[in-house]
Parts: sequence; C-alpha cells; structure tokens
Amino acid sequence: MPLKNIFAIPSTLAYHFIPLKFTVHGALLSLGLVFIFFKKVFPRHKGLMIFVVMYLIALRFLWARTECPSRHMIYSSFLSSIVFAGGVSHLYDAFLDKVRLTRPAKDAILVS
Repeated sequence: MPLKNIFAIPSTLAYHFIPLKFTVHGALLSLGLVFIFFKKVFPRHKGLMIFVVMYLIALRFLWARTECPSRHMIYSSFLSSIVFAGGVSHLYDAFLDKVRLTRPAKDAILVS
C-alpha cells in the first residue's frame, strides 16, 4: 500500500510544492557527511569544484521559501547524492581499514 500513496501525489505537475522538513538530527548528519566529503574526498578530486558552484546557486532557490517546487529538486539532487555518497564511502573505507577484514568479508559487508 505505500506505493499507492506515493503514486497518488501529483509530483509531476510543474507547480507541485514539496514541504521542506528540517530536523536537527537530519541536519547534523548532512553537515557531518558534507564535512567529511570536503575534508577527505574533495582534496583528491579538485574537478568537483564546478559542482560546488552549481550547488550554491541551487541553494539560493531552495532556501528562498519554506516549500520547494519539485522542478527545483533536479538541480540539487545529483549534487547531494555525490557529496553524501563520497562521505559515506570514506566512512566505510575507514571503518573497514580499522577492522582489518579479508577481501571477501569486505565485499560481503558491502553487498549486504
């Protein structure tokens, strides 16, 4: 039944608004992953600087009001995915380096 509720939302309309939900733990998790990304991943991949500029431009439109038009999410969703995946990947690698598992065990954890 959850899919029935999702498909009932007219999110494909041009002026469908998504209410922005701010929670403290969500903000702290996001800021932590952004910090890890810029501290550990970004220095090795300087070509990602163009994404920072694009994200700052997109943030201006996202933070301008309390709800976000769904068409504006296209500008920031892939940037957030890159930053969060980079941060989580670094945490995963750092954790597995300290645990010192064998290669098949690391792969099994990654897949599961």
